[in-house]
Amino acid sequence: MKKYFLSIICFFLMIFILSSVEAREEKHVLSSVRWGDDIRIGDWDSVNAVAFDVDYSTGNLFAALNSTYDGTDVLTVHVSTDTGRSWSEITAVGWDADDIDAAVFNDHFYVAHVTGSAVFIERYNTSDGSSDNPYGYRSVLNEGVNVREIALVSTEDLSLPTGLYCFAITDDDSLRCRYSDTSVTSWSTFNTGIGNASRGLDACCNEEYSSESVWCSYIGVNDSVYIGSAGATWSSYGPLTDAAWSISGFSSTYIAAYRDTVMVLYPYVNTEFGCAVNSCVSYDGGSNWDYEGFVFYSGLTMGAGDITARKGDGFGVVIADLNYAVYKHRDYPAGEWSDTVHFSNPGSTAYSIDPSIERIATNSYGIAYVDYPTMGAWFDISQWPQSGVEVENPGKILLDVSPLLFSTQASIEYILPAKQNISLDIYNILGSRVKNIVSGEVSAGSYSASWDGKDNLGKPVASGVYLCVLKTEGERSTSKRVMLVR
Repeated sequence: MKKYFLSIICFFLMIFILSSVEAREEKHVLSSVRWGDDIRIGDWDSVNAVAFDVDYSTGNLFAALNSTYDGTDVLTVHVSTDTGRSWSEITAVGWDADDIDAAVFNDHFYVAHVTGSAVFIERYNTSDGSSDNPYGYRSVLNEGVNVREIALVSTEDLSLPTGLYCFAITDDDSLRCRYSDTSVTSWSTFNTGIGNASRGLDACCNEEYSSESVWCSYIGVNDSVYIGSAGATWSSYGPLTDAAWSISGFSSTYIAAYRDTVMVLYPYVNTEFGCAVNSCVSYDGGSNWDYEGFVFYSGLTMGAGDITARKGDGFGVVIADLNYAVYKHRDYPAGEWSDTVHFSNPGSTAYSIDPSIERIATNSYGIAYVDYPTMGAWFDISQWPQSGVEVENPGKILLDVSPLLFSTQASIEYILPAKQNISLDIYNILGSRVKNIVSGEVSAGSYSASWDGKDNLGKPVASGVYLCVLKTEGERSTSKRVMLVR
């Protein structure tokens, strides 16, 4: 009994010490909201689809583009190893793709494309962007009915990832779903029973929620918005709109989820308000849905967009307006929307092509979109302060680890002001290195990594206080303390 109470006392003592040390450490964050110069993704014009994702383990960004060249569709894949400052083309394939989507899962960037009634998939290594040639091209779906749209979803962010989900709307108004194993070598059918799907397909993973792994949204044949979720069984919700809020002619919905909060956005036209993007939210995992008004409003045209809620940083939204590509953010689970940010040049956005937004690092989002009239693909990134403290020296190396107390996984965010050799490691309180996270030359930029509480041999380490240490050139080091409790 004495040992039991002694363990409890030591446990809370470590928490107190750890919290005290963290409180004394200066919190450096990037100063104010910054949108830099947009960076061109590849040299292709006439881009008609763009898909974008981030690999949190390496910090590498990936984009897939579908372009029209001399009357032929060309699928290209691009990688950025410096947080979007530059992009390299990996491959260009002359596929006659009707639609594309892409997602990162299990050390690979998967690209799916539609050709008539068939959906095919290929993959690339996230470590360096190289093509995984032995994997080749694999069939995901071929029911003999032409496919209108697809949405590829990764369960990378789940604690127990299962693979990829591929949703498709076919010409018989069916909503079809395929899901893979962790190796993404075989696909199974998830019976949705949906036969009223028209267009506007989108899908997302649901982090830290026990019931539904993924969600999807679409516009029905009656011009209303519907929601579906895949967990142990299929669940359907809707219609969420009625004739008073017509979305006839528009072709986009966008959905994001985190824990029990699910948000779907959709464009609508009303004679009183003109054109806008509306929001409908559930705070109880889909049991109840609340109309929360419009997020964006324009008297002209808007419709294409995207939304993300990954890692619990809130909801980041991008919309392609007739005049600008615009952005807003809202905290999780609820709160006020931020002011609208116009980050593209005036009159330069292809408003009929969905842009793509992803969380890059803590309070930092990347956006890929298509401009007008060139129809080229571009990338922009924003970074916001985490705690309201501005950086006096923007060239300082930054490191952050969260949560302070964890049992399964800790998230590591770091920023490098210049290209250099680094070593990111985990040490125990005795000074012994237990895990190497990153080692080698890394370009300037913001990066994300994680530690699952295991050593270099893949064995779980004991509970206790550990140091996350970032060593850079000149033997400079920055460290953060974290406690592992099993």
